[in-house]
Amino acid sequence: MVAFLFPGQGAQSVGMCKDIYDAYPEAREAFETASRVLGYSMEELCFSGPEEKLKDTRYTQPALLAASVAVLRVLEASEIIPDACAGHSLGEYSALVAAGMIPYEDALRLVARRGALMAESDPAGRGGMAAVMGLTPEQIADVIKAAAKGRPLEAANFNCPGQIVISGDKDAVSDAEPIANEAGATNFVTLQVSGPFHSSLMKPAAERFAAELAAVSFVDGHAKVVSNVTAAWHDPKQTVDLLQKQIYSSVRWEDSVRFLASNGCDAFVEVGPGKVLRGLMRRIDKSLACQGSGDLESLEKILSQGR
Repeated sequence: MVAFLFPGQGAQSVGMCKDIYDAYPEAREAFETASRVLGYSMEELCFSGPEEKLKDTRYTQPALLAASVAVLRVLEASEIIPDACAGHSLGEYSALVAAGMIPYEDALRLVARRGALMAESDPAGRGGMAAVMGLTPEQIADVIKAAAKGRPLEAANFNCPGQIVISGDKDAVSDAEPIANEAGATNFVTLQVSGPFHSSLMKPAAERFAAELAAVSFVDGHAKVVSNVTAAWHDPKQTVDLLQKQIYSSVRWEDSVRFLASNGCDAFVEVGPGKVLRGLMRRIDKSLACQGSGDLESLEKILSQGR
């Protein structure tokens, strides 16, 4: 069984998927659709930048969706279709498109709005995030409890064993560093992000996003999708609620990958730019094979293998 995995913010880079765009009309069509729906040149943004604009969550989110779907469309044209899908945070929207649960055009509008609302949620810049390496979830819970002191601070991403991202009040995140180091953390990296994603500080954005989600119809697809919130299969009747909660809830990525494996998935493809998810996969379970597809050479290797 094949599972497609889709990257989230952090996987973007200027020039991403340009060689695939040049080689395949299906990829060009995906970018052209994004430009038409969103009203600006997705090709110019992704291939020329500037980098600062591409890193702005208002543009990062639709750009990564477009790049991932460009790769997806080439795979689909060769009848390489997933049995299941999962996406890391923003990547969940790419997964829903791949599974046939939502039209690509609707997903573009949703992620563009999602990015705008998330960017607007912290205008004073009071939020921050940090990746903590070397601690267990239980130790992270203790660090958060000691550092928070009444301020919002939560575990945002459970990425893989020994890598958990915390998110919330910027000062609380900073105060967590010496506490984490004392607990035995091997590294503490403050992330350069534009907001405290996947924390309770995102709840206002989630509330405003509810109406956008409610206007879209989610249907049963040809493949199943794992929810970031539950690390279990999406039910189309619950998808609106799950995607709203996803904005301020923890991304249970490690659990999601293990869930896919426990449900028979034994071949994985990271669909889209970057190699973040393959790196996490190696730390979750080295026995699980995961191929990349974000450059022409990697993609054509998969195409040559067939379904």
